Amino acid sequence: MEADPDGVIGVDRPAPGAKKHGRRAVVIAGVVALLGIAMLVEYLIETPTEAASGAFTDFHAALADRDGGRACALMSTEAQQQAIAIGALATGATDCPTAIEASPITDEQTNSLRDIDPEKVGDHLKVNGDEATFRVDLPLVNIEEQWIKRSGDWKIASLTGQVELDAGDADATTEESIRAADVLCADSFQDQQLVLEEIASSPRTPAQALQDDFVRTSTDLIADLRKFPVGDPGAAVRPLLAPLQAEADAKRRVTATFTADAEAFDRASAVLVAANRATADAAAAAGFSAAGCAASPSTP
Repeated sequence: MEADPDGVIGVDRPAPGAKKHGRRAVVIAGVVALLGIAMLVEYLIETPTEAASGAFTDFHAALADRDGGRACALMSTEAQQQAIAIGALATGATDCPTAIEASPITDEQTNSLRDIDPEKVGDHLKVNGDEATFRVDLPLVNIEEQWIKRSGDWKIASLTGQVELDAGDADATTEESIRAADVLCADSFQDQQLVLEEIASSPRTPAQALQDDFVRTSTDLIADLRKFPVGDPGAAVRPLLAPLQAEADAKRRVTATFTADAEAFDRASAVLVAANRATADAAAAAGFSAAGCAASPSTP
């Protein structure tokens, strides 16, 4: 055994570069540890897309389960007020959970959205800061929901303006056409209930704009149904056109009596009730849903 240059017998001097290799190993181990921590943090912390997707899935599951408390907790103040207004005339609801639990207003849309695979919800989502848009394209209709982030939680922003016609699908089956029409009818029903609630809270003579909106809830729906392509899509919705037109005419007669005496208003309202029921009966006979076109909307 050789003595080292410092005269210590039996101690071998480290080979050149040995300390460098040791330091390099420590550095690599540290980097690996940091990467592992970063990956764990990323796994534990939800991304905005994951958080919004989870809220969407929970909301539509709550609607499907008729869990008003859970659904309303995922709704903005405006959306809760809309739910109460929509349900007030139909069910007498005065709070959001009761309105959700008692009213069929969202059934058709929920049926279309609740079965989306939670793993694929993000495919339909676009997040931009504290706002998010969910868009689902179905045969003949597109459903789009606006969500907002409030105090760190995602909530649906509004219950209106979510459905639009996409009349380009000429290959839609009769079943798909009926479902699309049901979604449009349910959306029209919501709009009508909101207008009626405004009218009910107004003096006997509401603004002309409200009267026009009341009639438009039927005329816009008729215009959309007339745009369904010829063939199965158009044939499926044809039984609704005549009764819906009669309903729109009855709405005009009702609005014309807003300035008349109470008896004239009541007589016109009875005509509208009968027209509503005729539309619902025709829709039911043609296979439409009681949560969509076969629903019987409330009247003033």
